[in-house]
Amino acid sequence: MENYVHFNRLSALFIIAAIWGNLSASPAAATCIGDKLFEETSMSSTNDFQNQSTKAKDSRLKIRLRFNSPKGYSRQILVTGDNRCTGGYDLGFDAILTDNVEEDMFWLIDKKAYVIQGVPDFSEEQALAFGIKISEQKEFTIKIDATENWPENKPIYLKDKVLDSIHDIIAAPYKHTVEPGLHEDRFELIFYKEEIHTDTPEIVVNKPWVEEPFEDFKPENDRVDVNYNHYARNLDVSNPSQLIVDKIILFDMRGKMVQQFSKPHNHKDLQLSLNDLPAGVYIVKTISEKGIINKKVAIR
Repeated sequence: MENYVHFNRLSALFIIAAIWGNLSASPAAATCIGDKLFEETSMSSTNDFQNQSTKAKDSRLKIRLRFNSPKGYSRQILVTGDNRCTGGYDLGFDAILTDNVEEDMFWLIDKKAYVIQGVPDFSEEQALAFGIKISEQKEFTIKIDATENWPENKPIYLKDKVLDSIHDIIAAPYKHTVEPGLHEDRFELIFYKEEIHTDTPEIVVNKPWVEEPFEDFKPENDRVDVNYNHYARNLDVSNPSQLIVDKIILFDMRGKMVQQFSKPHNHKDLQLSLNDLPAGVYIVKTISEKGIINKKVAIR
């Protein structure tokens, strides 16, 4: 005799709801047969449900986010916009992470890890926290695997709260390195970013640099200033108050990090060698004990 597991009407409703995220289906006796999902005991009820499913088109907005880890682990997580959801856990919409592997990525809801979540909207105020687990300090990648019903001009950004950076993840995958461990209060998906405001005017890059000799910049007290030295082809750091500088990070104009100096120091003057970077305008982010300063520099 085959083994059947029978569910009463209420149990079947909640199991179906957990899979489809829909509590509106009518309860009915259901049977689970092996890997087969559910079969209604009434043939007419089955046909009605199938016809309704065929006609209904899922127009909800969805984002499938992919993580490729340093050791080769790969994880896709899904978020769906549904006005029946809240900002917390929603039965039938959210799926908890059950795996325990060396390197992983997951949504964070009330400090718990999920691989699927539902949210009420993707408004400009929305911020979707997610965490990553890393066991090796090498480059990892986070990218958009796919979107569904996503408006053509609606942006998706990855925010790094530690670096205070925002990356257009639709335009290009996010690639970075972090220290091994659990990072649960660092990354977010957001859907709006403010314009970058810098404390210096934009540098004009169409003039030959030989016509404008390099001049030492005399910074104000209690601040750190960084300039590009065209002759030495490095970054000159001026720190007259000898503040503690935690990091100096270089980004291209798409928001991609191209180089990072993360060894803390408090030298009055310091020269930092740059990688072989293509000519263009870059943003230098200086993180010190007095705060963060963004500045544009032109590399020729």
